[in-house]
Amino acid sequence: MHNSCRLLILQASPRKESRVVNAASAISEIVKNAGGEIRVINTCQLQVRPCNGCMKCRETGICILPHDDMKTVADAIQWCNALLVAAPTYWANIPGLLKLLFDRMVPVLIKDGPSGHFPIPLHKGKCYAVITACSTPWPFNRLIGESSAMISAVKRIFRYSGFKYVGSIQMGGNRSFSESNCEHLAKALLRS
Repeated sequence: MHNSCRLLILQASPRKESRVVNAASAISEIVKNAGGEIRVINTCQLQVRPCNGCMKCRETGICILPHDDMKTVADAIQWCNALLVAAPTYWANIPGLLKLLFDRMVPVLIKDGPSGHFPIPLHKGKCYAVITACSTPWPFNRLIGESSAMISAVKRIFRYSGFKYVGSIQMGGNRSFSESNCEHLAKALLRS
């Protein structure tokens, strides 16, 4: 493992002691102990205006909305070389506040290609992973698409940005995270 990992954790759980938060903390400690740097952004504490869908940011790379906490997130994404999305699954999807943030991340993740065709990724060479938990019992959380649908939604968002997916932890029902899963995911983030 190398020690140049700069891990950004987008922590989207509203609960301070949730399984998602505890698993992200375990991964953070492993990365820190391997010499990595960590930044955590609690998305529930951000003030971010909703996207208005004008798509000007695709042309200019700058959002036309007044300055808000999106700038903090944009700077952190530029800084990191590894990203961990740590969020509960709500109705087989991303929590609303995290989705609001992702809607505003267009100019941070991609830019328009020539003639407005296929977007150009802005983060080639970086990696990301996802941690989620839901109330649907394991293994049904995966089989009926609860937590797996949330993971899929995050993958769709990062697909065009150049970030490489390295894995996930999906906790269903009251099942807690395992230390070995956290160690495995942290090593994947450190390797990439």
